[in-house]
Amino acid sequence: MPSIEIVCLANSIKHGGRCVAGLRLDGQGWLRPISRQVDGTLAYYHYRYADSSLVRHLDTVRVSVTKPRPAAYQPENWVIDGKPWELIARPIAAHQLPILERALVRGPAILHSETDRVPPGDVAASQKPASLALIAPERIELRKTPGKHEHPRARAIFELASPERSVRYDFSLTDPYWRDEAVCRGPIILSQAETPFVATVSLSEPFEGHCYKLVAAVIPLPTGMRLNQ
Repeated sequence: MPSIEIVCLANSIKHGGRCVAGLRLDGQGWLRPISRQVDGTLAYYHYRYADSSLVRHLDTVRVSVTKPRPAAYQPENWVIDGKPWELIARPIAAHQLPILERALVRGPAILHSETDRVPPGDVAASQKPASLALIAPERIELRKTPGKHEHPRARAIFELASPERSVRYDFSLTDPYWRDEAVCRGPIILSQAETPFVATVSLSEPFEGHCYKLVAAVIPLPTGMRLNQ
């Protein structure tokens, strides 16, 4: 079975399990490892190493896969073969930062539109189908918001700009660490000036005719590292 090396840039909540994604080191873009389940959700025993520790953001990981299983709204999906993943390096090295820099989406549009959702057909019809994007806005606010059945949730608010205009976005936050921090500690603001970071935006599965955009990860860079934007 083939194996693919990635820099992990998402390990987010999905249907009681996780959705993991990263940029391939071979330069072929994003990879989203999925299970054989219909929705592809990863269970605990999928996104782990041989010593049972779990994959972290900015890990360089070797993932064994069987075949691509693209969906119209998620073309980056590959089915895993169930073997433990292999940790190559932790965290990303400074010489690998260009991998992130080349992937950055400056905006103002992100994932096919300037809204918080997109019809699944628009993804498949795009000249560059994608359901994952890496961003590095000047600042991002992580905020608690009411949820169903008295279970609070969290939102991520940021702007992406071009020389002509900027667009404000307000997406659901599914990064488990920052979601819990936002719910417990109230509004949190990260800025590039104080804490250089990247964030991963992902499309959800279709719901009521749309794929919603989620902030699947907010990732502070290691001390001393900063992206050239």
